[in-house]
Amino acid sequence: MYGFLRLTQGPDRGCYYHELFLKHKLYLCQDITRTGVNGNVVKRRVDPKTEPDFYSMPFVAPDPELPEYLLPFIKKDERNEPNNGE
Repeated sequence: MYGFLRLTQGPDRGCYYHELFLKHKLYLCQDITRTGVNGNVVKRRVDPKTEPDFYSMPFVAPDPELPEYLLPFIKKDERNEPNNGE
């Protein structure tokens, strides 16, 4: 309905993903659009070779412009801030 795709293999088999739905990248979500759903449409089969391997991708740090009210929901070790020798 919103363009999410289901993984068919690997440790996350059965989970859904969207290229614009990334942790700490809230601004990307505004480009996710609802698509019409027709009850007669057959879902296309996804080629497992084209599925992303999330475990081989680099870590994505939070944006420095992340609103203050969201910081409590981000683990301290994932924040973009100096640790002051901790």
